[in-house]
Amino acid sequence: MKNIRNTKLLPAVVLFVSLCLLVSCASKPHKQTGFLGDYSNMVQTKNFHRFYTEPGVDFKTYKNIVIKPVNITYLQKLRWYDEQYNQMELKELTDFMKQEFAEELGKSYLINQSPAKASETLVLETALVKLAPVDVGSNVITSAVIAMPLSKGEVAVEGRMVDADSGKTVLRFTDARAGKDNFVNVKDFTKLGHASVAVTEWAVELRGIMQLGEAERKGYFGGTFELKPW
Repeated sequence: MKNIRNTKLLPAVVLFVSLCLLVSCASKPHKQTGFLGDYSNMVQTKNFHRFYTEPGVDFKTYKNIVIKPVNITYLQKLRWYDEQYNQMELKELTDFMKQEFAEELGKSYLINQSPAKASETLVLETALVKLAPVDVGSNVITSAVIAMPLSKGEVAVEGRMVDADSGKTVLRFTDARAGKDNFVNVKDFTKLGHASVAVTEWAVELRGIMQLGEAERKGYFGGTFELKPW
């Protein structure tokens, strides 16, 4: 009888633990790390918690972009979470970030290793500042018990574009997010799949904003400085 009662309690225990995990992994705007230096005058866009472009800058006048390796110096230590990934997995993700930004921005700019003409060149600097992998084991259990994976993982980035000629930062962005909320998603069963999805969306959004004129950007940003949690 005791074993039967324990068996009946198992789904409730799994659900309770999973809900706690879901709350812990909820995506919130991350704390400023200092990587960008200046976090003022930033607005929220579709895919960034905070975004800023220097007034008067026309990104279409630039021809080249240099993409620096992803900075991991500011990567947050997650004491509440067993990170469950190794340095090789981290390198694969940061290499993917650099490649994804290069491929997307390469649709509008020439991607260079070093500035060819500084007057026509931007330098993209990014920092991976938070990375919590999906708890794949937990998702296997919760999918079997309640038909829903609850662990989504979390990832956060900070980045800037610098004018290579003047050294002035002309664009800044930050974002933090968890994986997508839906019932069936293969990314819920890979440790860092959620991060890859976010990187692709960031790259697409960044190029899209850079292709807008200043008047169009003002309309796109909506004229508000309210920062909303996602």
